[in-house]
Amino acid sequence: MVIRYFKSPGFIQIIIVLIISLILWLPSFVNPSLLTRGTNISIIYNFAYNHIKDYYLLNVIFGYLILIFNALVLNNIYSNNGVLPKNNYLIALFYIILMSYSNILTNLNPILLSNTFIIISLYNINKVIEEKYHFQQVLNSAILISLSSMIFFPTIIFILLIWITLIIYRIFSWHEWTISLIGIITPYFFCFTFFYLNGTLINYYNIYLSYFISFSSARLNMDYQYSYYLYWILILIISLISFSNFIFSIREKVVSIRQHSQVVIWFLLICTPLMFFIDNNFIFGGIIVIIPISIIIAKYFSISKKNLLKEFLFLLICIMIIIIRLS
Repeated sequence: MVIRYFKSPGFIQIIIVLIISLILWLPSFVNPSLLTRGTNISIIYNFAYNHIKDYYLLNVIFGYLILIFNALVLNNIYSNNGVLPKNNYLIALFYIILMSYSNILTNLNPILLSNTFIIISLYNINKVIEEKYHFQQVLNSAILISLSSMIFFPTIIFILLIWITLIIYRIFSWHEWTISLIGIITPYFFCFTFFYLNGTLINYYNIYLSYFISFSSARLNMDYQYSYYLYWILILIISLISFSNFIFSIREKVVSIRQHSQVVIWFLLICTPLMFFIDNNFIFGGIIVIIPISIIIAKYFSISKKNLLKEFLFLLICIMIIIIRLS
């Protein structure tokens, strides 16, 4: 009964999205949990953590506002470029729901914050196709990916997405490729220069070295309640149904829409392996794929004519989230 309202005017959809997000985050507003700590190399995130870790409600408020910002910006990117109809907020809806299914996720956490930089990077890289000169967009995208990696290091792999996007958009000039490398390196150059001047460079060298050693030998913890497994299976099934449908969008007559859709598919292919190697925690590792998954599922729910099936699947998601919250 909810999905049908996403053919209504935009302001009604936004109100529904905000109501659902508040319902999902209400338990954390009432009873805030401890702030999730990042890894030792989460430089930017740990800076925020050290300043607000004792303000439990404040970190929930920050997390909620960041979630809403991410959802609306992501929705704006892919409704403006034609992947979804304009004034359709299904991407925002599914991004918020999939990022908030567990109480563990409803506060400020590293992936939520790193997603902000990734989404803004997507905004910049999607502008490449519209601009005659691409240098600024490519540089901005690479810098944002680099900053994201200072919050959640595995996201540095998304530099591959920038390079793949350049190939999809048929941009083969060496200038853009060189600029992307400069963008990735620049934040780390300034960061490590600061550490050097501060006399802590050797400490951070050892921290990074120990991180890579532990990462290579990491084993994923999958000891969770059955409700989590049922929820993940449900999302996997819906994702597979939606993905098979999304593939047909590559046949779209408008070249730019085909290219944007291809970028989403490559985004999913790049980040899926990461979900099994992140902090030994599949709850956090699993949400690394939520950005492309929310786009793909939203596309299916937007164009599918099977209204009863869509409402049924959405109802199942809601029921599983309730079970997880109560278990």
